[in-house]
Amino acid sequence: MARLTLPLAAAVVALPFAFAHADTPSKGERLGTVHFPVSCAAQPEFNRAVAMLHSFWFPPANQAFRAIAAKEPACGMAWWGVAMVALGNPLAGAPSPQALKLGWDAVDKAKEAGAKT
Repeated sequence: MARLTLPLAAAVVALPFAFAHADTPSKGERLGTVHFPVSCAAQPEFNRAVAMLHSFWFPPANQAFRAIAAKEPACGMAWWGVAMVALGNPLAGAPSPQALKLGWDAVDKAKEAGAKT
């Protein structure tokens, strides 16, 4: 039993890191269904961006949230998404000081947007 415990524990610990760098959705991407109500008009795009965030597709999620913010400047929740992307994989340890700064900058932009949500 002890021989299985260490390899199994190592696999469980390593699993989040294996997906942390899955940066690119594949052809025929298959994201889960997300419904995250916001007051922004870009609801379908926002749902897709959240699905990418939850799938650890950080660069595409970042691009999607930033595209929503560019398209709809009053959508402060798009900047929330950028801040969440900056935090990275929650199972991979604390974010770097640079990531925290990016996150706080996004929070400031969300406040400036005067969002309804």
